[in-house]
Amino acid sequence: MNRLIPFATLAGLLLTGTAMAAPNVVASTKPVHSLVSAVMAGVGEPSLIVKGAASPHTYSLRPSDASALENADIVFWTGHGMELFLADALETLSTKAQTVELAESEGD
Repeated sequence: MNRLIPFATLAGLLLTGTAMAAPNVVASTKPVHSLVSAVMAGVGEPSLIVKGAASPHTYSLRPSDASALENADIVFWTGHGMELFLADALETLSTKAQTVELAESEGD
């Protein structure tokens, strides 16, 4: 049940912002993007960092990725173990964004 807390946070942002634009949401990989997209259904679409057949283990950020992180309100990612390339970028580029590391979410 506690694993749903990050998504409840996103749902709260979406519900409180119905009169405003949807938050700028970024997801790291396709599985994370799929989960976040389901929560955001009908409100907005999260940006995806690791596209196509790219691997999060060897990925290098592109300028468009850096821009997406700089403009993000919230970033969902798996965590350091899977997406080491994103750790430093989140600290330097996503200074105003709330970051949700799914591997560190409390759960049963």
